[in-house]
Amino acid sequence: MRELALVSSLLMMFCMIPACNDTGTNPENAQGSAKLYQIEGCQRTGVEKSFPGDSCFSYMFTEDLTVDFCVSANCCPDSNRFALSYKISGDTIAAAIADTAANLCRCTCTYVIHAEFSRLRLDRYVLVCTYEGITVYKEGVYRTR
Repeated sequence: MRELALVSSLLMMFCMIPACNDTGTNPENAQGSAKLYQIEGCQRTGVEKSFPGDSCFSYMFTEDLTVDFCVSANCCPDSNRFALSYKISGDTIAAAIADTAANLCRCTCTYVIHAEFSRLRLDRYVLVCTYEGITVYKEGVYRTR
Protein backbone atom coordinates (compact mmCIF):
# COMPACT_ATOMS: atom_id res chain seq x y z
CA MET A 1 0.00 0.00 0.00
CA ARG A 2 2.86 2.40 0.84
CA GLU A 3 4.50 1.67 -2.55
CA LEU A 4 1.25 2.54 -4.34
CA ALA A 5 0.99 5.83 -2.44
CA LEU A 6 4.62 6.66 -3.27
CA VAL A 7 4.14 5.91 -6.97
CA SER A 8 0.93 7.98 -7.02
CA SER A 9 2.74 10.91 -5.36
CA LEU A 10 5.60 10.73 -7.85
CA LEU A 11 3.22 10.57 -10.81
CA MET A 12 1.28 13.57 -9.51
CA MET A 13 4.54 15.50 -9.05
CA PHE A 14 5.64 14.59 -12.58
CA CYS A 15 2.34 15.64 -14.11
CA MET A 16 2.38 19.03 -12.39
CA ILE A 17 5.85 20.00 -13.64
CA PRO A 18 5.84 22.38 -16.64
CA ALA A 19 7.71 21.19 -19.73
CA CYS A 20 11.15 22.66 -20.32
CA ASN A 21 13.54 21.71 -23.08
CA ASP A 22 15.19 25.09 -23.50
CA THR A 23 15.31 28.01 -21.14
CA GLY A 24 12.20 28.04 -19.00
CA THR A 25 10.79 29.85 -16.05
CA ASN A 26 9.03 28.59 -12.99
CA PRO A 27 5.62 30.32 -13.08
CA GLU A 28 4.57 29.42 -9.53
CA ASN A 29 7.73 30.75 -7.93
CA ALA A 30 9.73 33.49 -9.65
CA GLN A 31 12.80 32.70 -7.55
CA GLY A 32 14.59 30.84 -10.31
CA SER A 33 14.77 29.65 -13.87
CA ALA A 34 16.42 26.69 -15.54
CA LYS A 35 17.78 25.21 -18.70
CA LEU A 36 17.81 21.41 -18.99
CA TYR A 37 19.12 19.31 -21.88
CA GLN A 38 20.62 15.97 -22.78
CA ILE A 39 24.36 15.90 -23.51
CA GLU A 40 24.63 14.64 -27.08
CA GLY A 41 24.98 10.89 -27.61
CA CYS A 42 25.63 7.78 -25.58
CA GLN A 43 28.21 8.29 -22.85
CA ARG A 44 30.64 5.45 -22.21
CA THR A 45 31.96 7.00 -18.98
CA GLY A 46 30.32 8.96 -16.19
CA VAL A 47 31.02 12.49 -15.07
CA GLU A 48 33.39 13.29 -12.23
CA LYS A 49 32.42 11.70 -8.95
CA SER A 50 30.86 14.13 -6.54
CA PHE A 51 29.59 11.73 -3.91
CA PRO A 52 31.23 8.51 -2.68
CA GLY A 53 29.72 5.46 -4.36
CA ASP A 54 28.03 7.47 -7.11
CA SER A 55 29.64 7.43 -10.52
CA CYS A 56 27.41 9.96 -12.22
CA PHE A 57 26.14 12.88 -10.18
CA SER A 58 28.01 16.15 -9.88
CA TYR A 59 27.10 19.73 -9.17
CA MET A 60 28.62 23.16 -8.75
CA PHE A 61 26.63 25.79 -6.88
CA THR A 62 28.15 29.25 -6.69
CA GLU A 63 26.09 32.03 -8.28
CA ASP A 64 24.13 29.48 -10.36
CA LEU A 65 23.57 25.76 -9.79
CA THR A 66 24.92 23.44 -12.49
CA VAL A 67 24.12 19.73 -12.25
CA ASP A 68 25.05 16.69 -14.36
CA PHE A 69 23.54 13.28 -13.72
CA CYS A 70 22.97 10.06 -15.64
CA VAL A 71 20.03 8.01 -16.78
CA SER A 72 20.08 4.71 -18.67
CA ALA A 73 17.88 4.15 -21.70
CA ASN A 74 17.77 2.27 -24.98
CA CYS A 75 20.59 3.36 -27.27
CA CYS A 76 18.48 4.08 -30.37
CA PRO A 77 18.04 6.89 -31.13
CA ASP A 78 20.72 8.48 -29.00
CA SER A 79 19.75 12.16 -29.29
CA ASN A 80 16.71 14.22 -28.33
CA ARG A 81 15.03 11.27 -26.67
CA PHE A 82 13.98 12.86 -23.37
CA ALA A 83 11.26 15.27 -22.28
CA LEU A 84 12.77 17.35 -19.48
CA SER A 85 10.94 19.52 -16.96
CA TYR A 86 11.50 21.13 -13.59
CA LYS A 87 9.74 22.79 -10.69
CA ILE A 88 11.19 24.88 -7.86
CA SER A 89 9.13 24.90 -4.69
CA GLY A 90 10.57 26.30 -1.47
CA ASP A 91 13.89 24.55 -0.87
CA THR A 92 13.19 21.71 -3.31
CA ILE A 93 14.08 21.53 -6.99
CA ALA A 94 12.34 18.71 -8.83
CA ALA A 95 13.72 17.68 -12.23
CA ALA A 96 11.72 15.11 -14.20
CA ILE A 97 12.94 13.10 -17.17
CA ALA A 98 10.65 11.06 -19.42
CA ASP A 99 11.86 8.89 -22.30
CA THR A 100 9.96 9.80 -25.47
CA ALA A 101 11.77 7.65 -28.03
CA ALA A 102 10.93 4.16 -29.24
CA ASN A 103 13.26 1.37 -28.15
CA LEU A 104 14.70 0.53 -31.54
CA CYS A 105 17.84 -1.41 -30.59
CA ARG A 106 18.86 -4.20 -28.24
CA CYS A 107 21.28 -2.13 -26.22
CA THR A 108 21.34 0.30 -23.32
CA CYS A 109 23.31 3.52 -23.02
CA THR A 110 24.06 5.96 -20.27
CA TYR A 111 22.95 9.50 -21.06
CA VAL A 112 24.02 12.61 -19.19
CA ILE A 113 21.39 15.21 -18.36
CA HIS A 114 22.74 18.73 -17.83
CA ALA A 115 20.77 21.31 -15.84
CA GLU A 116 21.56 24.95 -15.11
CA PHE A 117 19.47 26.78 -12.51
CA SER A 118 19.81 30.53 -12.07
CA ARG A 119 18.36 33.24 -9.82
CA LEU A 120 18.13 30.85 -6.87
CA ARG A 121 17.60 32.68 -3.58
CA LEU A 122 18.53 30.01 -1.05
CA ASP A 123 21.97 28.60 -0.28
CA ARG A 124 20.72 25.01 0.09
CA TYR A 125 18.24 22.96 -1.91
CA VAL A 126 17.15 19.35 -2.10
CA LEU A 127 17.46 18.25 -5.70
CA VAL A 128 15.07 15.43 -6.62
CA CYS A 129 15.62 13.89 -10.04
CA THR A 130 13.05 11.44 -11.34
CA TYR A 131 13.25 9.26 -14.42
CA GLU A 132 10.02 7.74 -15.68
CA GLY A 133 8.43 8.59 -12.30
CA ILE A 134 11.12 6.87 -10.19
CA THR A 135 13.48 8.90 -8.01
CA VAL A 136 17.03 8.33 -9.24
CA TYR A 137 18.71 11.08 -7.21
CA LYS A 138 17.72 12.95 -4.09
CA GLU A 139 20.67 15.05 -2.99
CA GLY A 140 21.30 18.14 -0.92
CA VAL A 141 23.13 20.80 -2.91
CA TYR A 142 24.92 23.64 -1.13
CA ARG A 143 26.10 27.00 -2.39
CA THR A 144 29.82 27.70 -2.00
CA ARG A 145 31.05 31.26 -1.78
